[in-house]
Amino acid sequence: MNLTTLTAHDFKKILKLLQRKDALQARIASIDSALACYETGEPAGPARRKPGRKPGPVAGPKPGRGGRRGSTKAAIIELVKRAGKAGITVKEVAAKLRVPTQRVYVWFFATGKNVKEIKKVGKAKYAWIG
Repeated sequence: MNLTTLTAHDFKKILKLLQRKDALQARIASIDSALACYETGEPAGPARRKPGRKPGPVAGPKPGRGGRRGSTKAAIIELVKRAGKAGITVKEVAAKLRVPTQRVYVWFFATGKNVKEIKKVGKAKYAWIG
């Protein structure tokens, strides 16, 4: 390849490849130093962790999230019942329950279709027809 025929696009590709190569060489150097510690019998040093993260157990649900099983269904049905035949939009339900809009869409698609009294009356709008 002749250097006089390289384009700007070629230079960008070469630059990215060189950056990747440098990053890989840095990783290899850190692995080599860790292995060298085992060869000399010295301790490898303290385990590194992400900055800002506190050590300790992280098992179990996050406090203040979720609720009892089926609580979403009961809450959505109550809101739709209150709206009556006029209906309520998915966005309004999500805002009142403080949950993501997509979660409410999925609920209506999956669980809501099994509730016979709830009918779709418009774009993203559901009503209680009971």
